[in-house]
Amino acid sequence: MASSGVWLSAVRRRLAAPVAIGGLALALALVVAPEAASAAPVVTASIRVGSGPEGVAVNPVTGAVYVANSGSGTVSVINGRTNTVTGTITVGNRPRGVAVNPVTGDVYVIKSDSLTMSVINGQTNTVTATIEISGLPTGVAVDPDTGDVYVANDLGILSVINGRTNTVTDTARVGSLSTGVAVNPDTGDVYVADYPSGTVSVTEGGHRVTARITVGNRPQGVAVNPVTGAVYVANSGSGTLSVINGRTNTVTATITVGNRPEGVAANPVTGDVYVTNLESGTVSVINGRTNTVTATIRVRSLPTGVAVNPDTGDVYVADFGTNTVSVISR
Repeated sequence: MASSGVWLSAVRRRLAAPVAIGGLALALALVVAPEAASAAPVVTASIRVGSGPEGVAVNPVTGAVYVANSGSGTVSVINGRTNTVTGTITVGNRPRGVAVNPVTGDVYVIKSDSLTMSVINGQTNTVTATIEISGLPTGVAVDPDTGDVYVANDLGILSVINGRTNTVTDTARVGSLSTGVAVNPDTGDVYVADYPSGTVSVTEGGHRVTARITVGNRPQGVAVNPVTGAVYVANSGSGTLSVINGRTNTVTATITVGNRPEGVAANPVTGDVYVTNLESGTVSVINGRTNTVTATIRVRSLPTGVAVNPDTGDVYVADFGTNTVSVISR
């Protein structure tokens, strides 16, 4: 599969040397500026959004941040430079998860009450399509290289959606109650967490399961570092983060974080990983090279979704209990 040159352009220009995605250069260590390495991450802003924010996603090209507000049936659009809400889009009952295709600018929002996914034009902030999903959608991810969108549901089925036609083109059985989903745009592998079994299914482009990996108890969020190929799984039942080697499909580390971790995001530039701990009201910061917790940041009440802008390093956390988004910066 060809590498996602457009999507990863923001990452590549911040690396110390050119990186050949998909080749041996993946093993190269990322170089972080001394001031970025020494500065401690802190909450720099708290942004009021809609009721019950759950999912959050960032377009690293435009800097726009999208927040799914489950209680108000809306998506808040945040300007990542000014940390202000610039738009509110009505999408329907209980939007939970959101993903962005940075190549096209399209935004995908899953809604659990209506069993559908809304497609938003990122330039006009208007809903352009509504796609039916077979089951209660629980997780969504986009492959910017192919344009395919992947939606996991509570029936343990992964739906593959063509981002150009907005039609479901395939489904795969991945478990009994799927939750988080993430894709590596360089390899095309899609990772889906299965909540009851404590496993992660690896699928080839979402079409067939090629491996099942045992992780922790009640896995929820999943994230991929597209530069290193590492996969991170937040295990809400065991208070841990599982680290998976994307080449061997083996767990290489298990890291203790906070109470009931749910969301996880990886910064492909620095290698840092961010985990929201719902019951602790904190975010754990993990060094992706050493697999150690380097900081624990207090945010607002009931943090759920988390996303990172690899170009600026800013991290956005949906605070479900306070209807806000916390911004973490160095």
